[in-house]
Amino acid sequence: MSAVRKYVVRPAPVPPPPRYVQLTNGSSHPLEHNLWVRVFCLLGPADLVRCMRVCKTWNRWGYDRRLWTSIDLSHSKLRQTHLIGVVRRQPKSLDLSWTNVSHRQLAWLVERLPHLRKLRLAGNSWPAVSALCGCRCPLLSLLDIAWVAVVYDGCVRDLLSPPRDHRPGLDVSQSRLRRCTELVLAGSDITNDALESIAQHLPAVECLDLSYCVGIDDDGVRLLLESPMSLTLTTIRLTGCICLNNSSFVYLSRFPRLHQVAVEGCPEITEKDCVDFMSLHPECRVSWKEHYKRVE
Repeated sequence: MSAVRKYVVRPAPVPPPPRYVQLTNGSSHPLEHNLWVRVFCLLGPADLVRCMRVCKTWNRWGYDRRLWTSIDLSHSKLRQTHLIGVVRRQPKSLDLSWTNVSHRQLAWLVERLPHLRKLRLAGNSWPAVSALCGCRCPLLSLLDIAWVAVVYDGCVRDLLSPPRDHRPGLDVSQSRLRRCTELVLAGSDITNDALESIAQHLPAVECLDLSYCVGIDDDGVRLLLESPMSLTLTTIRLTGCICLNNSSFVYLSRFPRLHQVAVEGCPEITEKDCVDFMSLHPECRVSWKEHYKRVE
């Protein structure tokens, strides 16, 4: 009995989009594809979706990646159609804040968005955010997990450590977030131990938001100073970090590129401490007064 030969069957390649729109009289519209895309770039997402319903040609042109570099689904109830639409558009920036996205949904998304660079997940749950702990996490430059429920030191360590799983062709010896330049951890239940993980695995961070992380103190700032991050950090937000005192300015003064510091709501830091620091370092702006908006 002879062995049955097996062949790989692949779908036919998708033909390129047409260059012109065919009019009802059979002629072509004078504006070509690239000119229409420039017009579409001036439209908002809702208007662009309406244009995609006009004809098949506009529908195909509407999926051009230049039109969907950023997608904002914050405060939305995610459905399957949202996920499929995001993957088809391949954005570089995606906002899923306060959407209650699930672990399964996020894992499915990030595996299919290799070019994603900015991801906002504020207000979701840690079980969902933990989908980023694997080797399929894209190389993000911005990650926002502010006010994510139940984020402790161990969570940050798992998120920033090299992935435990592997995939052929991927470098799993380093953190998948090693290129991150902006990290937002506001409202997290972390301590200085989490800052040690950040200092170890994220050498290129320029903006770090630790607002209302009440477990952070002056030793945490010192840990950042002793890491490679001290050469890149330009902005640090420490609003509501009640364990900080004026000793933190001793360490902050040694960050060579630091330009902005926020210390609102730190009871041990006085206005005089901030003014004295700025007089010695005029290139750095310090904000210490809290501003509230009256809710009618």
